[in-house]
Formats: sequence, structure tokens, C-alpha cells
Amino acid sequence: MELFCISGTCSLSPHILLEEIGEPFTVKLLDRDALEQKTPEYLAINPKGKVPALRVDGDVITENVAIQTFLADRYSDRALAPTDPLGRAQWLGYLAWLSTTVHAYFRRFFRPGLYSEDEAAHASIAAAGRSNFLDSIAMIDEQLAGQEWIFGDQFTTADIYTHVFHSWAHVADFPVAELVNLKRHGDAMMGRPSTQAAFEREGISLELMA
Repeated sequence: MELFCISGTCSLSPHILLEEIGEPFTVKLLDRDALEQKTPEYLAINPKGKVPALRVDGDVITENVAIQTFLADRYSDRALAPTDPLGRAQWLGYLAWLSTTVHAYFRRFFRPGLYSEDEAAHASIAAAGRSNFLDSIAMIDEQLAGQEWIFGDQFTTADIYTHVFHSWAHVADFPVAELVNLKRHGDAMMGRPSTQAAFEREGISLELMA
């Protein structure tokens, strides 16, 4: 397996997940500043020009939800996803929400120019994205109340994916210190060798969320 990713982006999620699974894999870190994800070589792998992309036995899987589902199913013995129909549907729904909604909120904050060519509109787009993202993070904090992981006692890929957004909140210096359940979850994630290995490989400080 070969994972294509950009340091600190949403591709950090499958990176941590692969470390958690523990099977052999390699990582190709693309240089976003050099637009390496838009080169002909990478577009031949993923025509979308985005990360993550996971190459498995010559085939390529893109999009976080698809990659996480594939890996959870392929390595079902690791119990990284619920197996009962209701639990699995809730797990997929949560992953989809992070991917399509929470990520989009942060993207509006971080890159408002993608949503309007009118520079005068960028500040309001970023402010709305920031507010909506913080509301979403607060919802996650509420979900974690009284339980160790997103889905109770079972550690799943949802916890890994959540941690990426929590780390972004720290990078953006958002006021999340009062979210005590999320803080506890983040501390638990940072204590896992899989998280530490992925952070170190991507050059992300292990003190980011201290």
C-alpha cells in the first residue's frame, strides 16, 4: 500500500489509520507549495489533483470516507468500525459529516478565495466558516461527554478523523480549550504510537496540542 498525502491536511487521517493497522505501507509526501498534487505524474494517479490517495495492488482509492471504509473492512480484525447495521450507518454518517460539512467550514475559513473572486467578500466568508466550524467542534465535544471515544468504548476510524480537525483548530488558534471532552480525546489520541509516528513523519510537532 502506498499513501499519497500532504503534511497536515486531511490525508493525515489515513496516515494515522495505516500506522494503527500496522501492515507495511509507504508514504509519498507531496509538496503543496510546489503544486506537486497538480503535476501530470500525480494526476495520472488521482485526476482530482487532491489528497489523500491510496494505491493498493495497482488500484487507487480516493476520498477519506472511501479509504477509511476500505481499510476498516480489509482489516476487520482490528475492529476499527462498528459491525452492526445501525452502528455502521451511524459511523458512516459521522465520517460523511466530517468530510462534507466540517471540512467545508474550515476550508471557508482557511481559503475563502475558493468561494468568491470578490476580495471584499473574503472576510465574511472566513468569519462564517470559523463560526460554523467552532459550532461543529462543540457538537463533537458534547458527543464525547461521558465516553472515551466517538462511539463509546470502541476506538474507530472516526476518532482518528476527528483528531485531524481538532489539530486544525489548534493550528488556527481557535478557542477550544474549554471543550474539556475534546481535550481529553485529543490527549488520548496524541498518546497513541500511531498518531505520534504519523505526526513525526509529516513533520508536525508533537507539542501542537499541548
